[in-house]
Amino acid sequence: MFVGNLPWSTTEADLSAFLAAYGDFDVRLKTSDTGRSRGFALVTFATTGEASQAIANLQGVELEGRVMEVRADRKPGDRKAGGSARKQGAAGSVVAKPKERAEPFRGHLVEAKPSVVLFVHNLS
Repeated sequence: MFVGNLPWSTTEADLSAFLAAYGDFDVRLKTSDTGRSRGFALVTFATTGEASQAIANLQGVELEGRVMEVRADRKPGDRKAGGSARKQGAAGSVVAKPKERAEPFRGHLVEAKPSVVLFVHNLS
């Protein structure tokens, strides 16, 4: 089950407590490289009946002031490449994110000193 539009402050423990009434499940809250929540989680239930009941009862419910998007998760082959995390380039190649492209240059760039530039044009 996909649970989206979660507040960034939501933890796996918070979500587990919120879903406790729907049976046995495993929660995987997706986080960025920095450990901050990406705002969605994947929940695997022991049975499809438990998952269906949770989807039916939780779609559109608010959690910490945000309306959750709850639906059956897509199979891995049916998922898109991803929003900003991965983009498809020419011939299906994966294009690196800007931070990934900049990483090799970290520590080699010199910070410019502040300056004042005055541009005067068309004074007549």
